[in-house]
This record gives sequence, structure tokens and C-alpha cells, in this order.
Amino acid sequence: MAEVKKLSRHIEAAWLQLAYYLYSLKHEKGIEFEGILLFPKERETEKVKLTPELESKVESILESMKPVLMADQPPPARRIKYCRSCSFLEYCWADEGLG
Repeated sequence: MAEVKKLSRHIEAAWLQLAYYLYSLKHEKGIEFEGILLFPKERETEKVKLTPELESKVESILESMKPVLMADQPPPARRIKYCRSCSFLEYCWADEGLG
């Protein structure tokens, strides 16, 4: 399994995203894979293996998300520096116009 990212600037987030995909495949489908992060602009690759430590980190993050996911309403949106380049910009700021 491979995940392509433009830059390695947010490498920890990319690692965790791919780790979550690997975790989901393992726990929902019983399939174990290793992954590769590809950064074509930098001509770099990184192998990602779902180790017990990384699996534990994914589980911890999923557990920390439960209160937000179980709440009747999402928390109010807070504009941060990553909002402009986020794929989900329109979901958070639809009432205010984009950007």
C-alpha cells in the first residue's frame, strides 16, 4: 500500500494516516500489509510497518477522538494556519464563505 504526498513537511501526519489505513485493514479485513510513503517532488520514500508501538499509538488517537465523535454536535470550528490548504475547508467554513 502506498500513500503519495507532495512534500515531507508534515511527515508525522502522513505516517499516522498510513498507519491508520494499515490498522484498519488488519482489524477490519484481517489483511496485514506494509506501506510506503512516497514524496515524488523530493524523490524520497519511507517504509511504514504497523509495529505494536505504532498500532498502540493509532489506538490511543482513536480513543482520544471518541468524545468528539460521540457528542451531539461538533465543537465550534477554530481557524488555524492549516485551514487555507485543507481539503475540508468548505465543510468548516461553508456559512462564512471559503478562505
